[in-house]
Amino acid sequence: MTHLTDPLVFCPSYQYNKRRMYRTDVAEAASGRTERNSLWSYGMHIFGLPLTNRLQDELEEIAEYFHAAGGAGNTFDFFDRTEDRTCALSADPAGDDVTLGTAVASQTDFQLIKTYTKGGRTQARKITRPIEASVLVEVDGTPQIVTTDYTIETGGIIRFNSGLSGGEVVTAGFRFYVPVAFASDDVDITVHNYSGGFVGDSVVDLVEVRE
Repeated sequence: MTHLTDPLVFCPSYQYNKRRMYRTDVAEAASGRTERNSLWSYGMHIFGLPLTNRLQDELEEIAEYFHAAGGAGNTFDFFDRTEDRTCALSADPAGDDVTLGTAVASQTDFQLIKTYTKGGRTQARKITRPIEASVLVEVDGTPQIVTTDYTIETGGIIRFNSGLSGGEVVTAGFRFYVPVAFASDDVDITVHNYSGGFVGDSVVDLVEVRE
């Protein structure tokens, strides 16, 4: 499997829908009482792209990705305009947006995450495709410098150049892509008219890929 290096960034006028998913086993006793077992540590997202009344060049762009990816065979990054950062969309990421962890002695690696907190509970989302130029990292509130203090490794890993002493709180803020694949090896297109360039419709589904 190959991951395409060019992210799919839709024009702001593109419409798409987004479905958030978890997987939970629910066992019901005779009394009606239920036991719930969460099977996924992180949620998953599916994006539906109903490309209606689109011009030839826009639909050609989708065709480029579809053929380059070999249908559902390979992956690429998708820019989700509804959720692309560790803070509110109206703000810019800050180095203390999320806590990556409290270091143990000699620890160097920390996974980038986005967190959601409500009602006293925090759920983490693993982020594997950060936009590297946007990443800000702090240790106990002190900004760190990429390359000088740490590197950004494959899979969204922050790797410090030397092990931490232990007890330091590592935080970060950043923007990110979502790794996806075409949900199917089939993509339909309907052409309405052709006069030097067609106008048509296409329906494309993308599914988030776990990394």
